[in-house]
Amino acid sequence: MISRATCSIGFCWVILAWTGCAHRPVAVARAPEPKAEPVAAVSDMPLSLAGDDTRVKISFHSSQNESLQEEFEQDDICFLRAGPWRIDCMTSGSWLTFAEDENDASPLLEDNPMWQVHASRPNSSGGTLMQFFGILFLVGASVDRVPSTLADYLDRPGPHAQEAAALAERLLEDRPLVLPGIARGGAFTVTMELTDSGRQALEDALEGNTDSGTGIRMVRSGTPRPHARRQ
Repeated sequence: MISRATCSIGFCWVILAWTGCAHRPVAVARAPEPKAEPVAAVSDMPLSLAGDDTRVKISFHSSQNESLQEEFEQDDICFLRAGPWRIDCMTSGSWLTFAEDENDASPLLEDNPMWQVHASRPNSSGGTLMQFFGILFLVGASVDRVPSTLADYLDRPGPHAQEAAALAERLLEDRPLVLPGIARGGAFTVTMELTDSGRQALEDALEGNTDSGTGIRMVRSGTPRPHARRQ
């Protein structure tokens, strides 16, 4: 669960324009204002979120990557990359997926209730803001679930346990991990670092779980992970 978010209203509108869903503001007569800083400089302002297991900063950029746009399916919202792993944020929730084997996907969030809630007045600015914050917290909450999901994966090793252990070890380093992301409207980055709770979860999963074979040994049992979202 995300416990707090900091965001200026001006920054929100910059991001809404970036996503292509902001409405044209109503003209209001007012005195001339001093020349403002370029919008690009404002759009680089990080947005900070704090969860149980991670602290996250989200930075949006104006650039687009058309080649990645072709990968989007109807229910896809955005993708984040963490080495060979990918965080898939969708209208129905989110998954931690091994990019080269989409049959190996673990759920991060199994629901996305904000996506089903809409403003009562169609095409309103309030509805646009609701969608923006829905995406914002979907990304933040998904990233916050990565440590516990990795820990569960290591407890009952899947086909890419070595890669999962490598990501866990990277997260445990004393420097934030930067995750490049792509959405339909452009590129962004998420900088994540562990809280004490997230660090403890990964340390417990890695501790004593090595042997001379695979390097990962199951130490706790659990129910099987569900099948991947894509067939």
